[in-house]
Amino acid sequence: MSDDSGVHVIRVHLSSISQLFNSLDPSPFVGRDLDVNAESFIMEWAEEHPARGAFRLEILLNQCDDLAAARDRVVQAVHAYFLEREQLARRDFRRLMGKGGSAWRSGWCFWRCVLALAVRWKPTLRIAGY
Repeated sequence: MSDDSGVHVIRVHLSSISQLFNSLDPSPFVGRDLDVNAESFIMEWAEEHPARGAFRLEILLNQCDDLAAARDRVVQAVHAYFLEREQLARRDFRRLMGKGGSAWRSGWCFWRCVLALAVRWKPTLRIAGY
C-alpha cells in the first residue's frame, strides 16, 4: 500500500507491543530480535514493493500504557534490528563475491593453460590415426 507521497506503507496490527519482539530473546528492548512472524510479515510486504522505494512501518496497537515511550523504543529497536540484518547481509555478500572471484580466476587460469597446451601440441596430435 502507498500513501499520497509515494512512500510504501506497511501496517502491522498488534494487540500489544510485546507481540512485535521475540519473547525468548534475553537482550534489552533495543537489542531484541523481532518475532519470527512479525519479521516475515514485514519482509514479505516489503518484497512486494519496488526495491528503490521508501518504506514506512506503521504499528497499530490495541493497548499501550505509555504511547510516547513505546514509540521511541520501538523506533530504535526496529532500526537497530534491520540495520544489523543489513550489515550481516552485506558481509555475507562480500564473502560470497570473494569466493566467486577466486573461483573465476582459477577457472580463467585453467582455461588459459588448456588453450596454451592445445596450441602448442596441435601439430603433434593425432586422433584415431588421422
